[in-house]
Amino acid sequence: MFIPKRPAGSRMDRKLPKEDKKDDLAFLKMWNRHQRNAETFKYQEMDVDAVESLLNQDVETLCNAIQVPPSIARLFLLNHDWDMDSVKSKFIANPLGWLITQCLLPAASENPCKSDSPAVMACVREIQRLGYPVQRYMTPSKPSSDGVCPVCCNTPPSSRAKIEFFSESPPCSGKPSTQSSGQPNNHSGLYGLSCGHRYCSECWSSHLSIQIEALTLDIKCMGQSCKLSVPEDFFLSMLKGSPLRDKYQKFIFHRMVLCHPLLRFCIGADCPVIIRALEPPKARLIHCSHCQSRFCFACGGQYHAPVDCDTMKLWLAKCEDDSGTATYIAANTKDCPECHVCIEKNGGCNHMVCTKCSHEFCWVCMDAWNTHRGSYNCSRYNSSEAMKDIHRSSAREALRRYVFYYDRWANHEQSLRLEQEHRAAVSARIHQKVLAMDGTWIDWQYLLTAAETLRNCRYTLKYTYPMAYFSEKLINKDLFEYQQAALEAEVEDLAWKIERAEITDRAALQNAMDMCEKHRLTLLKQFLKE
Repeated sequence: MFIPKRPAGSRMDRKLPKEDKKDDLAFLKMWNRHQRNAETFKYQEMDVDAVESLLNQDVETLCNAIQVPPSIARLFLLNHDWDMDSVKSKFIANPLGWLITQCLLPAASENPCKSDSPAVMACVREIQRLGYPVQRYMTPSKPSSDGVCPVCCNTPPSSRAKIEFFSESPPCSGKPSTQSSGQPNNHSGLYGLSCGHRYCSECWSSHLSIQIEALTLDIKCMGQSCKLSVPEDFFLSMLKGSPLRDKYQKFIFHRMVLCHPLLRFCIGADCPVIIRALEPPKARLIHCSHCQSRFCFACGGQYHAPVDCDTMKLWLAKCEDDSGTATYIAANTKDCPECHVCIEKNGGCNHMVCTKCSHEFCWVCMDAWNTHRGSYNCSRYNSSEAMKDIHRSSAREALRRYVFYYDRWANHEQSLRLEQEHRAAVSARIHQKVLAMDGTWIDWQYLLTAAETLRNCRYTLKYTYPMAYFSEKLINKDLFEYQQAALEAEVEDLAWKIERAEITDRAALQNAMDMCEKHRLTLLKQFLKE
């Protein structure tokens, strides 16, 4: 965009009077107030250490509430979207049944035995304290007669060091401590869970390593058809000294953030920021100050107000599947006037013969070909002929409707890219003028503010088209279309003024900015879901 040369005697040659400064300040306050309205969402940016501390506090709270070790409490929260109240109520209602449904204990009918996981056994003892019959879960499994591992068919040597398991008692932090549990087992180097399937440490290590390399977090026992999950303390004990331990713990942390309703990873490439919502989560704009990424908190995708997340997913899926095909069909095919089958023209002749119903017609005017014998009048416009489009098949009408909205969606996407380039050019031009003492940066700042307003308004307008496409169930459809049209008119008016901005146009440009933003906020206030 070209910024014209400052005319002689312009207001930039003198200091702004106090009245002008007050007007500018009032405008900026009004601008900021608008920015805080419809899309306001309270959140904070956190680093990994802060989030780990926050999550561990939740784990510790649950540990104290139901008296289970941290690794077990963490598993409960992971399996239930970090809903602490739900976990508490279900555990208190039936702790033994809860551990069975969480695949930490087998059913009593499946001949359970004592687990080599101290965390699981700590839960069993707590359940026993509450008066539940758990004697079967505290009975050691019967050792095999030969002490052979069922997988590798080797007998673990007696000289091999015993596996050190994590402490059974809940520590004060959310991370388990590494303490020896005394005698971890009495099965000659074979280890297992409450299901009774026991294997040597090498086979366990190989099994767990393969599962981690395959990015599997819910790792099951090696027993055939066994559904018991491998507890965290058992897993980390078997992989002591392995680099996969760190990978596993990173997976656990990643999964905790993903399942937490108030936490989201920033979508920026290699961005370390994690967003924490300070109010109930909803589809609102997140702007990362670290990498400048913008995204929707609810779905983690590109911000898409006013359309909701589910509708946006449907639109993107349809665009991915249909955009290329739909554009080609609309441009290169027509429906047979007789049977309405879709026909592609593959030659230069306009005399068409439908292969389905053998109807002969003209590709140009779509009339029967026998009407062309006396005279060729396709070049003459006939208003009655234009009405024939109304009688096309419902499939083509649906296609035309989709292409209508998709074209406008794509057009605004292209305009956003071009306007971003224009904004960079404006910024460079302003820099040159400031260096040439042609006003200060503040004097020219309104042009960048106008460009940012245009970007925000066009961005919102772009996402009204997916909403309009799926508007059959939309309440107040007429009002939505009216506000959409009003916003589009204001966006194009603002774009026109920015392209031809002059220093004497500042008041008109600011008025256009205000009107455009007001229409945007009005539309969002009416149709942006809470």
